[in-house]
Amino acid sequence: MSWRASAAGLVVLVALCGCTDDARPETPAAAPSATAADEKPRATVLQRDFALDYRLDATTADGVPITLDGPRGTRVVPTVEDGTAVEAGDQVARVEVDRAYRAELAAAAGTSRIDAAALSALEDAAGVLRAPVAGVVDHADGHLTLAATGTDVVTPLSGLQDLRLRALDIRAVATVETVVGQRDVACAHVWVVPGQDGDDESTATLRCRLPRTAETAPGLRAGLAVTSQTIADAILVPNAYVGADDSGYVVTVVDGGSNREIPVDVGPSDGVVRVIRTPLPVGAELVLPATTP
Repeated sequence: MSWRASAAGLVVLVALCGCTDDARPETPAAAPSATAADEKPRATVLQRDFALDYRLDATTADGVPITLDGPRGTRVVPTVEDGTAVEAGDQVARVEVDRAYRAELAAAAGTSRIDAAALSALEDAAGVLRAPVAGVVDHADGHLTLAATGTDVVTPLSGLQDLRLRALDIRAVATVETVVGQRDVACAHVWVVPGQDGDDESTATLRCRLPRTAETAPGLRAGLAVTSQTIADAILVPNAYVGADDSGYVVTVVDGGSNREIPVDVGPSDGVVRVIRTPLPVGAELVLPATTP
């Protein structure tokens, strides 16, 4: 992620489909329907752009060191010395796949399509890690952080929100009070601080580092508009129509009057529909799966 109810947490989740967690898709083709013959609800395979779009209530707070890390299963190897001052865009580390984690996935990939897909995604995560803002590199405690003065916009994340945002690269725009009035300001960096042991409702905190040109103060109400990268022409299936077999996810397509179970790899979800990474016939009818994940 180079992507929570109170004054710092009322959450509304929508996607490009105009959905919420509890709503059904507005597009008629995605909504389950029933046929006169069997009265079983059916849905349709869709294809359209997909993105997450969160609107979050938040507060301003004093800035904390920015955490620089990679996805689970990777490790960050610093390429500059501890205490080095860097500018935005400078390389500060390499993201490498953890060998033990890779070995565990590889061992399971022979029987699990889910682990096989995770292994492929993990290999793609390796690469160069650059400083999002100017600051001083700190890796004395084994965790790479960037000390940089500034103000953050902060809001708690639920576990489900954290998982959904973690699946995609995100960016954010903060609405904050400044010395010249309320402004919409693009975040210089957005990152997640993991929750502490003993946390109940919130497992993590989303932080937005404001640019130094945004003059504001801690303790003010703010807003965050968080959007993900767009997956163009994504294949989408309603969440309820994604099932599972012994080795991974499946969908059940109506084919010539009979039902055919198709193994699939899945991507992110907005709570209503899920991205399917395996090619499926757009417009095909779906029936509810025999088993659910």
